[in-house]
Amino acid sequence: MCWALYLASDKELPQVPWDEARPSFNTQALSETEALVKSQFSLPNVIYLGSHQGCGCGFMSADKDEPKEKANRETTVHALSSYLNAALQQGARLEMFLCWEGDQTQAPVAKKSVTTKDFLTQEFPLAVKEFANVGT
Repeated sequence: MCWALYLASDKELPQVPWDEARPSFNTQALSETEALVKSQFSLPNVIYLGSHQGCGCGFMSADKDEPKEKANRETTVHALSSYLNAALQQGARLEMFLCWEGDQTQAPVAKKSVTTKDFLTQEFPLAVKEFANVGT
C-alpha cells in the first residue's frame, strides 16, 4: 500500500510530468477513483503529488533508508517545496491531504497549517489522514 499526497489550489497548477528515465517529483491528474478526494478540499483544482518512487512513499523517510534513497528523498522533497513556493508566489491558496491509497474519502484526523520550509526537515510535516493549509 502506498502513501497518497494531494494538493488543492484556487488556481490551476503547472504539471510536472513523470519521467521514467529520471524519476523525480511529479504531478498527476486524478484518476476516477482518486477524484473522490476532492471532497476533502475547499479549493477546486486538485492534483496528485508523486515522488521519485512514482507514488507518495518517496516523500517519507525511514531510519533504515540506504544513502541513495535518502539522497533521492531529499531531492524530491526539495522539489516539492520549490513547487509549493512557486505556486504561493503566484498568489495561489494551497491545501494538502495525506492518506493511504484507498482512504481518500476518510475524514482527516487533524487539520493544521504548514509552511514550505516544513518540508525541508527530516520528518515529513504531515501524518496519515492529516489536512493542511500551506503557506510561506
